[in-house]
Amino acid sequence: MFKNPKYLPCLHTFCKLCIHTYIQSSVAKENIKKGFKCPVCRTLVSVGKRSNNPEGWADKLPNNHLIMSMIDRQAIKKLEKICNVCELSNVNQKAVSWCTVCQEALCSTCENCHRKFKMSSHHKIMALQEVLTDKTTSVSRLITCEDHSEKFAEIFCLDHGKPCCTVCATVKHWRCDKVLVIEKAAAGIKEAKQTTEFLELIMLWKKLLDKSIQDTQKHVCSVDIMEHSIFSEIEKLKKDIIEHVNKVEKVAKEELVLKKKGIVTELADIMTEMFSLKSTVNNWHNILSTSINNGSEIQCLVEFNKLVSKKEKLESEIVNATSNIDTLSLTFQRNRVAEKFQENVTSLGKLSIENSKQRTKSESLRSCSIDSVSRTNETNCRTGKVKILFTLDVGENSCNAVSGMFIEDFIFITNNKTKKLLKFGQTGIFQCDIEFDNGPFDITNFRGVEIAVSVPNSRQIHLINIHTMAIGRKIQLTLPVYGLKYFNVNDQFVAACKNSILLLNASNGKKIKETKTSGGQNFCICAYKRNSYVYADGWDSVSCSEDDSIKFTYKSQKLSTPRGIDADFRGNLYICSYSLNSIHQISTSGKLIKIITCEDLGTMDPWVIRFKQNSNKFLVTSLSSGKVVVAEIT
Repeated sequence: MFKNPKYLPCLHTFCKLCIHTYIQSSVAKENIKKGFKCPVCRTLVSVGKRSNNPEGWADKLPNNHLIMSMIDRQAIKKLEKICNVCELSNVNQKAVSWCTVCQEALCSTCENCHRKFKMSSHHKIMALQEVLTDKTTSVSRLITCEDHSEKFAEIFCLDHGKPCCTVCATVKHWRCDKVLVIEKAAAGIKEAKQTTEFLELIMLWKKLLDKSIQDTQKHVCSVDIMEHSIFSEIEKLKKDIIEHVNKVEKVAKEELVLKKKGIVTELADIMTEMFSLKSTVNNWHNILSTSINNGSEIQCLVEFNKLVSKKEKLESEIVNATSNIDTLSLTFQRNRVAEKFQENVTSLGKLSIENSKQRTKSESLRSCSIDSVSRTNETNCRTGKVKILFTLDVGENSCNAVSGMFIEDFIFITNNKTKKLLKFGQTGIFQCDIEFDNGPFDITNFRGVEIAVSVPNSRQIHLINIHTMAIGRKIQLTLPVYGLKYFNVNDQFVAACKNSILLLNASNGKKIKETKTSGGQNFCICAYKRNSYVYADGWDSVSCSEDDSIKFTYKSQKLSTPRGIDADFRGNLYICSYSLNSIHQISTSGKLIKIITCEDLGTMDPWVIRFKQNSNKFLVTSLSSGKVVVAEIT
C-alpha cells in the first residue's frame, strides 16, 4: 500500500506489487480466467475486456489518490519526499519544496527550472517545512481521469457522481445537466450534511455488526453449554438402564455431536459473512474519515460518491446478514420407552434443533420482511372463532378502495377516495396522515424503514418513511398497478394490474415479466413464499403461482369477485369474496377449510384482508362503509 496503491471495485486498497503477486497465485490456484477475488471480502473483481493476460491486470487497476496523498504527507513530514520530476527519470533526489498548483514535490534543480518556465513561473512554491505548518495548503495528488490516465480530472459530473477530464466531459457527459468544475463541486463537501449523515450511518453499521458478531459468539458458547447439559442427562439415564443403554449410547452421542457441529458450522458461516461485511464497513469508515480529516475537498467528494454508489447494495447485505439470525437450541427429550428397560429400547431420546428466529434491528436499519409464510400442516387457526378488537374510521363511505397493513407498532391505511395514507397506533389511536396528488391504492413493506404505496392514476410507486411519514423517492412505471407486494429476497415488486401480474425491478420500476390472468379484474395480490404469490384468476377463482408454474387453483360457486388475499402464520390463505360478503379460508394446497361471513366481522363488501406477521391478528377493509375492522382469530 505504501508504493503505487491500487484500489478494487469493492474499495479495498493494496500496493501494486502485492496485488499483482496475489493475482498471479489466485488465477493459478482457482483457475478463474475472467477476474479474481478480493483478498479481504472475496468479492469477484471482473477484468472485463481489459486483458486476457493476468500479468497486466494490476496495471489496469485505478490508483488510490487519497492513499498516495497520505504517503506524500508522511514523506514530507519525515523530510524524505522524493522529487516527483526526477522520479519520472528513475532518479531518487530528495525534494526541498512543494508546488501548490501542480501538487508536486521538487528538488532544488527542478524548482529553479519550474520557476523559469513561462507556464509555471507564477506558481506558488513553498518549502516542505512550510507545507506542514500552513493549514491552508493541502498535500494532495491531482486526480487522473478513469478513462484517460494521462489526463487530470478537471470536471465533476454530479449526475454520474464521477470526476472526468475535459475530453470525457465533452464526449460522454455533454447531455448531463450538472457538470461543474471539480473544485466548485467539491466546495463544502466535508461539512455537508449528507457527508456527516453517511459517516454516522457507516458507524451505525459498525456497531450493528459488532453486536451481531458478539451475540453470535455468545451463542456458540451457549451451544457448548447445552451440549454438556445434555451429555449429563444422557449419563443419568444410562445409570438407570446400564445394561441396555451401552448399545445405544454411542449412537446418541454421535448424533448429538453431529447436530452440534452442524449448528456451529452454520453459525461460523454466518460470522464469516458478517466479518466480511464488517471488514468492508471498516474500510468505508477509514476511507471517508481519512478523506474528511486528511484529504482535500476533491478527494472527499470523489471518495464520498464512490461509497454512496455502493451504499444501497451494502445496506441490503447488512440488513440480510443481521436480520435473519436463527437462535438454534439443542434439546434432548427422553424416550419414555427407554425408562422401561424390558421393552426393547433402541434409542435414548430425540435430539432436535429448535429454531427461534430473532431479528437485530436499529432505527436506521429496521427492515420488515415480506408478507410470506412458512408451510405447515393444513389445520384451522386455533378454535377458528373471530374476536373483533376495534374498528377504524378512515372517512368517506362509498366506493372507497381501502387497503392497509401492520408494520412494527403501527397500522397504515390507504384511502383511495380521500387520497390519503393514515397512520394509527396498534390500539387504533389515530396519529397522522399525508395526502397524495392522486389516490393511493395498495401498500407493502419495503427496504429499511420505508413502505411502498401504489398510485395507479399517476403510474407511480411512492416510497414513504414510516416514522417521519415523508414521501421520498417516486418510482415511475409504464402501467398503472393496483395490488403491490415486495419480495426482499429478489428485490422485486409483484403487482396486480387488473388483467395481468407484473414482476418489477424494485429499484427502477422496469418490467421484468408479465403474466396474463384467466379473466376478471385483479386488484390485489399476496406474496406467499420465496417465489410464490396468490392472485385472483377469474371471477370465481384464485391461483397460486410458484416458481413460474401454477401450484393450485381454488374455484368455488360461493366465491364471487375475489379481491384481498393474505395468509396467516400457519400458511392458510384468506380470500375476500367481495360480491358474496364472505371470506374463504383455504389450506396451503388450495382446499376449503371454512367460510367466514361478514356478519361475524360486523362489516360488508370486504375489499382487503391483512394479517399481522406471526400473529392471528388481522384487519379487513370495506369498499362501501369506510370502516376497517381489526380482529383476531382465537
